[in-house]
Amino acid sequence: MKNLIFIALITFSLSVLINCSPKVATKTAASQQPSVKNNVLVDEKHVEPIEVKDMEILDANATATSTPFANTPDDEQIKIYNEMAPLRAEIGKKLVTVRCGKCHDTPQAMNKPAEAWIHIMKKMGPKAKLNTDEYLEVSAYLVQNAKK
Repeated sequence: MKNLIFIALITFSLSVLINCSPKVATKTAASQQPSVKNNVLVDEKHVEPIEVKDMEILDANATATSTPFANTPDDEQIKIYNEMAPLRAEIGKKLVTVRCGKCHDTPQAMNKPAEAWIHIMKKMGPKAKLNTDEYLEVSAYLVQNAKK
């Protein structure tokens, strides 16, 4: 009986280790990435599609160093971020707390104007290794709550 319990424990431990390995986690994360169809970023986590025709990133497997809307003027970016759903901005607020707070004090959106946040995100987004969706959510939060 002890041998049976011991074998079951070993089997369970191995299955947990295998399923939680970095390779499996990467494959799982990649399978949950949003996809691009007809120049629209389709993300099942969010209701609204994000148009990507003006974005530098056109595939879901883009590197973390890419910056959305890199070639779009600041005023157009501000308009895009202001039009994003409040739910996306709320997710962005949580991401700011978790991701930005790792390295420095959590930034307060109302301390800077929207234009400043656009430039800060171009620099800090890649440093924080934000994927496209996270970048858009953080930017939406910061711009929507920026100093007026």
